[in-house]
Amino acid sequence: MFLPCPFLGRGAKHRQTLTDAAEYHEAAIKIQRHWRQRPPRRVALLRLINSEARRRHQKRPSFQMRAAVCEEMARDTAKDPTLKRGPSIWQLMQCSTVIKEVLEDVRGASKLCHSLSGGLAIMTEATRRKEATRSRLRDARRRVWPKLQAVLAWTQCLEQRRRAEVDWDALRRLAATPFVFSPKASDCAAEVKGFDAEPCSPVSVPCA
Repeated sequence: MFLPCPFLGRGAKHRQTLTDAAEYHEAAIKIQRHWRQRPPRRVALLRLINSEARRRHQKRPSFQMRAAVCEEMARDTAKDPTLKRGPSIWQLMQCSTVIKEVLEDVRGASKLCHSLSGGLAIMTEATRRKEATRSRLRDARRRVWPKLQAVLAWTQCLEQRRRAEVDWDALRRLAATPFVFSPKASDCAAEVKGFDAEPCSPVSVPCA
């Protein structure tokens, strides 16, 4: 790509601008094609691992001590800019310790995050299976429910018919049984009739 020359005419500048735009477009397409061909990355898990490793590293007493030394050096430099200097020998000697601590923190964070990710994957798979089972049960219930309703209605009809038959049988037996008068009842009726037939005699009251 060449920069536009100020001595070129308007047409030449326009052609050069179009050429540059085409080159930019081709480069963008190439980058996007290369990016799409790359395998997918678990970006959320990587960010979680980095965050957990950073938290663990910042909780170390050695890190807090090094941070305090750096803050003290920064305050001294702010007070007197002529005291600005590079890292001390002690700080340079801490490089191997820092790398070791970082590797330990990253390894611990990776184990923890992978365990959590595996647990979440198992829970997600179990939830999917339960949802599939629920959907199958809903479909089965949707298919069987009309049959159950029909059986319930038929059972109610049969129960009503049985009750009606029992009632009719009881009524038939009651109609077929003759009514028998008891002797006590007939005697009572005769006495009542005789009492009604006899006239009442006058009662004489003696005079004093």
